[in-house]
Amino acid sequence: MLRFLLKAILLVGSTVGILAGCSARYWYNYAAGNAKAECERKAPPERPDCLATVNNRTYDEYEKERSKQ
Repeated sequence: MLRFLLKAILLVGSTVGILAGCSARYWYNYAAGNAKAECERKAPPERPDCLATVNNRTYDEYEKERSKQ
């Protein structure tokens, strides 16, 4: 049930974002927030490893790195 609810929220958020013409910064921050939230829902033994894999760069850092490539 929870997984279905999360998918529904993601679908609605995506649809609203597309219709509203959201910026790349919004989508970057949205995805990063979702990844962190997923880690927070994991059991304590798994949580630190999950959080270590989450991208902690800001959107500006990401853009700067991307423009170098």
